[in-house]
Amino acid sequence: VQRNEEKSVMLKEIHHRVKNNLQVVNSLLRMQSRNMVDENVKEVFKSAQNRVITMARLHENIYQTEDFKNIDISNYLNILITDLIHNNSVDKKISLKLHVDKIKMSIDTLLPVSLIINEMVSNSLKHAFLNKKDGEIVIDLIKLDDKLCKLMVYDNGNTSTKDILSTELRSTGVTLMKTLTKQLSGSITTLPLLQGTGFEINFLNSNT
Repeated sequence: VQRNEEKSVMLKEIHHRVKNNLQVVNSLLRMQSRNMVDENVKEVFKSAQNRVITMARLHENIYQTEDFKNIDISNYLNILITDLIHNNSVDKKISLKLHVDKIKMSIDTLLPVSLIINEMVSNSLKHAFLNKKDGEIVIDLIKLDDKLCKLMVYDNGNTSTKDILSTELRSTGVTLMKTLTKQLSGSITTLPLLQGTGFEINFLNSNT
């Protein structure tokens, strides 16, 4: 029992240090971006900051929980995405509808899932609500069986006229989504919506 407690304390300390290091990286990115004049370059730095914050928030959540294998995924994602919306939807009222089944995930699964959600929500905030004052982003994380999960992220904003997942479109965010989906042994498709844009990912949960 004592050995397990010592191991738990050590793991918590590791996650705490990783979180602190990521916060330092985020601060460096923020300071560097202040010297940039080009708005496109600033946007690249902002995207990088969001990804770093996503990773730092997960390590912070793990550090604060008593049981590494029972992270409150719903609460974690709610805080993460609410902050993302708040920091990236100036002068717009964007609401979040979040549904997460009771799922146990290891950090090896939850981290790429979190980064994928970050990219999808960031894409909605950047493109879906142009010329709109309000909107909604929906996230469903569903347990299909003991091994398979489904993630759906979609909005009710402007419908894209382009195939966002097309190999012809070179986007860091889309490339990251595809890479992380492959890492999860999953598949990604575009949801056929009459209004808005959305994605569906079916993936394997390694924490089984």
